Amino acid sequence: MRGDDGHAAISIADTGRGMSEEVRRLAFEPFFTTRSADGGTGLGLSLAQEIVHRYGGTISVESQEGIGTTFALAFPAISAEASRTPVFLPVLEPTRILAVEDEPEVLDVLRAMLAHAGHIVLTAASGAEALDLFTAESPDLVITDLGMPGMTGLALAAEIKQRRQVPVILLTGWAEELDPKAATSVDIVVPKPFTRERLLEALARAVPDRVK
Repeated sequence: MRGDDGHAAISIADTGRGMSEEVRRLAFEPFFTTRSADGGTGLGLSLAQEIVHRYGGTISVESQEGIGTTFALAFPAISAEASRTPVFLPVLEPTRILAVEDEPEVLDVLRAMLAHAGHIVLTAASGAEALDLFTAESPDLVITDLGMPGMTGLALAAEIKQRRQVPVILLTGWAEELDPKAATSVDIVVPKPFTRERLLEALARAVPDRVK
């Protein structure tokens, strides 16, 4: 990682099989994948590029077959003064939270953030599993991802509100494109990638009576 012309830059390289020129050219195209037989969707790099661009950054790839691949990312640098701005973290009474996310790594991060803040965390990897837990465990609040196989976060939120009126927080990388008319069962939208500060602030807004 380095600073370069007012930007923070990082490169990530491997020594794997590499890409052909055709694969490299199409790597960021939505739905393009070389792993269709393994269930690849072709959306991973496309979504990564969308997130990087949303934060004013750039992402590029260089690759040679039999040698490896290098991804280079650059983002506008943040001043030291801005990074030292104090952040207020609301403190809530322990709350039973159902966290729903189909990406195991993201779910682990979400669980760790909530548990570290003193909450009781129930986790589900799908909408169907979440509904079973919602009925069996009676959580006080639900946090769900938007894009999940089988049942989207919006459909899950609508089903939950029919069963019991609890706050629902939606996590999504497409917050700016989300139609409010399609999210009437959602109380708060948190853009991905999210920070601990943004997550705890959303909790405080969702259950203000539990803020100490």
